[in-house]
Amino acid sequence: MVELDGRIYHDTASARDADFERDLDAAIEGRSTVRLSYGQVFGRACQTAAKIARLMQRHGVAVDGHPCGAGCEFATIDRAA
Repeated sequence: MVELDGRIYHDTASARDADFERDLDAAIEGRSTVRLSYGQVFGRACQTAAKIARLMQRHGVAVDGHPCGAGCEFATIDRAA
């Protein structure tokens, strides 16, 4: 699971605790949660996309992508690593 983590739904200790509880339950079932910040999604979108593609590939998901244009950071990250 990938979640965009932000303060809008995580502004209380109980809300954060619920997220951690869900993550722990997922880990017990062999799943994982990746929490992304707004900076990763909006400030470094191509770099983040390449890293998520690598993660998905490691889990056996056939996924590929392509650079959005000249100088795109997606092209500079070794997605096969």
